[in-house]
Amino acid sequence: MKRTGLAVALAALTVAGLATAGAAAPTQPAKPFVEIVKTLRGTCELAPIGNHVVTAELSLTLPTTVPVGTAVQPTDVKLKVLFQPETVTALREKEIASIEGIAGVGLQATADAKPVLLPARGLLPKTDLPATGELAVELPAKVDTKITGSKPGKITFTLGPLELLLAQVKTLEEPTGEVTPVVCVPDPAQDTAVGSVSVLRPTAQTIEPSTPPSSSSKPLAPNKVPDIKQRADKPRIQQEEPPAEPCTGEIPPGSYSFWSYYDISGRSEIKKLKSGINLGPGYLSSLLYFWSEGEFGDIYCGGVFGDLRWPTASGSFVAFGFVPTTADVTVIPVGKAEGRVYNGVFTGTAKVHLRLSNVRVNGTKLPVGPNCQTAEPVVLNLKSVLGEWDVLAGGTMQTEMTIPAYSGCGVTDDLDPLFTGLISGPGNLTKLTFSAANICFPPEEECAPPLQGRR
Repeated sequence: MKRTGLAVALAALTVAGLATAGAAAPTQPAKPFVEIVKTLRGTCELAPIGNHVVTAELSLTLPTTVPVGTAVQPTDVKLKVLFQPETVTALREKEIASIEGIAGVGLQATADAKPVLLPARGLLPKTDLPATGELAVELPAKVDTKITGSKPGKITFTLGPLELLLAQVKTLEEPTGEVTPVVCVPDPAQDTAVGSVSVLRPTAQTIEPSTPPSSSSKPLAPNKVPDIKQRADKPRIQQEEPPAEPCTGEIPPGSYSFWSYYDISGRSEIKKLKSGINLGPGYLSSLLYFWSEGEFGDIYCGGVFGDLRWPTASGSFVAFGFVPTTADVTVIPVGKAEGRVYNGVFTGTAKVHLRLSNVRVNGTKLPVGPNCQTAEPVVLNLKSVLGEWDVLAGGTMQTEMTIPAYSGCGVTDDLDPLFTGLISGPGNLTKLTFSAANICFPPEEECAPPLQGRR
């Protein structure tokens, strides 16, 4: 998608870094929080000027210790992105006047041997390039995800990729160029360690009341219920309507957008058959959108509009508890898979038909015909879990789906009741696994590769 007057440079930067926080002196009492500052460095292919070094500084605050079961979330997250003087000069020579966009760092935390994604992102404000010298852009960032340790130990934090999302470049006069992503190669000498939080077993404490109970306070007599009639007679307070969910309206026309694709695989457990079907590997070819909302522009939104592309898969199961049966299953998308991202959580839907073919019962082919599929689309209501999926880093989602009745099955005999009875019904769990988003080049065109063929 083009933006009038703008030539957009997206950086899906892959930069990891280290600036290890110093430990407190042994004689000093432990601090409840520790401030951590990390330096990140990478070589970036910036259009239209080629490879240049980009440096960033990430700062955040972590608690030093928490009791078991306490959620931990980085706070006071800030990011400063530094462009070297030679980079500014090169951009100026190409008549680049300003940059803007979204910046972030793909933090990851591990507790109880389970990694959780904690992306930290914020708006990179429109900033004019200086006439000479370096350019440093500072911005506050947000981490929406929390992580909890369920047993004593440590929660460790490490750096994922630094992301300059859709850093917009504006020329002095007329726009030059299309939406052009920029890929950065991390400095291999950097360490990704950020810090850790000690998870401690809580100690029992005896809580004494700060003041003795008033002598005028009398406990209720046993089995006596307080008189609530007077309270019930009072008029009810009118409940206010809950505020509208952000990110659910029309996508603003000036939103950042680019094409990408996810490698995607999955497995559906068919409840009635007590068996499952492996789906993929395939792709979700997606047009991604990013924009901000709110009075201060501090609500970060994302949109995903994509096409599911899965090859035909083969499944084996036992019909009626004793008849071995095999079938090919083709997933036929109905419209686009779409959803929104708010506070790091994806909420959306995908609709597909499940078509059966090459059905064999006890080794004998069953003539089901070319149109044996669900009479209505299967609706996949997808909602990600914070820390398990990210719009750029990928991850996993799962949902329960209801398989509708089958229709169009059979050449000489009506086999619809057979497959409806065997397969259709609620409670079928589907789990999907997404790779990190692969950004398309050029980003205004789809680029998902051809399917690998039937599994």
